[in-house]
Amino acid sequence: MSNEQKTVLIADDEPANREVLREQLEAYVQGNYEIREAENGNEAITSLRESPVDLAILDMNMPGMSGEKVVRQLKTEGYTSALCIYTASGKNFREFEKETGARVFIKPSDRKILFAYAAETLA
Repeated sequence: MSNEQKTVLIADDEPANREVLREQLEAYVQGNYEIREAENGNEAITSLRESPVDLAILDMNMPGMSGEKVVRQLKTEGYTSALCIYTASGKNFREFEKETGARVFIKPSDRKILFAYAAETLA
């Protein structure tokens, strides 16, 4: 594992969801990383443009700009860091994942898979 500090962005319009995800990430994923937060898609995209992260975890349904739109916009700009969406939607995201390279995790059933992905990405 690298000693270089990694960075994670958690974007969700619900403060309680950001707090829980932060706490769970810190509990399940060991390593040297900083966690930043964004309250919506527009704030997330601005933050990611100003200072890229190693992993961005985006809620799908946020006001202004959804997690899906954030991913699509960043990919058109050539953003290469790991992007994933954590959503309660039962929609099939396979095509979206193929098109964008982003990963989609379903709340709450994919939580452990999300943390395993985060641990691998931040290693």
